[in-house]
Amino acid sequence: MSRHQEAKGKARRVAEITAKRLVISLIAQPVPKSVQKEIDDFYRSSFKEDCEGKKAYHGGSPRKPECELLTKLVLHIAPQDTLDWGLGDGAACMAIVLARRELGFSTRHVSLDPFQYLIAKNVGLIQLQSRGLTGEVDFREDRSEEFLTDAIRNGRKFDFMFIDGDHSAGAKMTDAYLADRATKPGGVIAFHDALFDSTAAAVTWLLNDRKYELIALACEPPWKRAARCARHVRRLGISYARRVIPHLGISIAALRKS
Repeated sequence: MSRHQEAKGKARRVAEITAKRLVISLIAQPVPKSVQKEIDDFYRSSFKEDCEGKKAYHGGSPRKPECELLTKLVLHIAPQDTLDWGLGDGAACMAIVLARRELGFSTRHVSLDPFQYLIAKNVGLIQLQSRGLTGEVDFREDRSEEFLTDAIRNGRKFDFMFIDGDHSAGAKMTDAYLADRATKPGGVIAFHDALFDSTAAAVTWLLNDRKYELIALACEPPWKRAARCARHVRRLGISYARRVIPHLGISIAALRKS
């Protein structure tokens, strides 16, 4: 075996050990009581009041276990500069901001959603306000490609991004490309809906072309992960089913920039 092969093997083993340690710490780490209380309250009902005073069903946000996992991930990596897009009903933004509050950060989390009023009728903003989080969020109605392009132009970079916006193939690949350019070395990009074709393509590109490291978020029993792989292998391919799906946090993929 050549020195080059030995070095690659050693690097792979170190990456596997690091990933396993992260899984263990995320599973064992409890969600702080104050944060768990807000998450429990948020998920008590899927019907949320909008700016017109109407209560309507607002699905599509991360599930409760995903929201808890997202909180644990942010607490673990302690990112100073954070960004999410696809505010929707506010679940993911709430989880990130509550975790940042526990960490004692004074900078504001940036959240984007150009359709917050048109589609969500300000449900996400109302949820943030009702929980006293508005002052800790820099909300913008910008599209992700516009905001990221401007950030790159001005040299602004982030430690953590959570992507849950437009799921079309073109939009998702554009998000991945621009997010990579606006992420600091060692920063983390997380995707919701990692079992969508468009998200899988974006994740695969970051892993293969940009050499990101997949963070193992597996928080379910092995049989559930195996069943998920079997269910999606024909559509997403053997490589993605073996390499990525077993390490998802239900449908969240998290990747660290080298």
